[in-house]
Amino acid sequence: MQYYIWHGDHTGYLLFEALREAAEHGVRVRLLLDDNNTAGLDATIAALDAHPNIEVRLYNPLVHWSARCTNYVAAFGCVNRRMHNKSFTVDNQVTVVGGRNVGDKYFAASHEVAFTDLDVIAVGPAAHEVSKAFDLYWSSPSSYPAEKMVGRAAAGGVEQLKGTFAATRTDPESAQYLQSLRETRLATDLVEGRLALEWTDARLVYDDRSKTLDTESRSEALLLTRLLDTVGHPATQFEPISPYFVPRADGAAALEALAVRGVNVRVLIDALESTDVVAVHAGYAKRRKALLRAGVQLYEL
Repeated sequence: MQYYIWHGDHTGYLLFEALREAAEHGVRVRLLLDDNNTAGLDATIAALDAHPNIEVRLYNPLVHWSARCTNYVAAFGCVNRRMHNKSFTVDNQVTVVGGRNVGDKYFAASHEVAFTDLDVIAVGPAAHEVSKAFDLYWSSPSSYPAEKMVGRAAAGGVEQLKGTFAATRTDPESAQYLQSLRETRLATDLVEGRLALEWTDARLVYDDRSKTLDTESRSEALLLTRLLDTVGHPATQFEPISPYFVPRADGAAALEALAVRGVNVRVLIDALESTDVVAVHAGYAKRRKALLRAGVQLYEL
């Protein structure tokens, strides 16, 4: 498992418990977390890492550990290079990839904030490719064994974690949420072997792990460049969906040129009322009129 954000809330601890249960049954568990979002989880990470079948690593750990906010002042060049990958791969056979982090607001378990994300369940060669990508990041010079950063589990730490698991599982909100999940069509079809798959050719693209230590800011190391290479030159339609759609001058000009050439360009982005990063919307909004004049269709959720 490889994640950018993992919250210590209901869904976060339910999934932590599932990982430990798998480890108890002999499954080898490897968990790679971006260190930018592990505040408050040190004891949990240490207790999980103490299990003989679980290994936790932290990606691009922060320089100033005790006062995390100071990193954005004193070491911005380091902390601004994060691992946004999200993948969950089992036995190199099945993988789940997409935009979803781990936490209540990402899994419709929050009463305050709800993010809408897209995931893909993939089997076959695509799952092997995700495993390869995970191994590249796992073995990256930017990936550190958790024990080096958070230390070993304190005496009683494992038992304390088990207590947290029990309390989370018996919490009425957790119980209601788990029951709702079991009743979804996706879950029932998956368990009963009736989940329909769409067989197609697929190509996995992701950031080059070297971006974290890159001193030259090479654009070819980034996912966007690889994605555009994969897309090629659209002939009839181009439909990007992104909550963080911020076209700079060159990007806006490229989209405008597509629309003028007769390509049906439709873009879906968060509206100002629904975005979680206002600065992102500001970066997009200043291009809006020019895009519309060129014939680009913009939809705001």
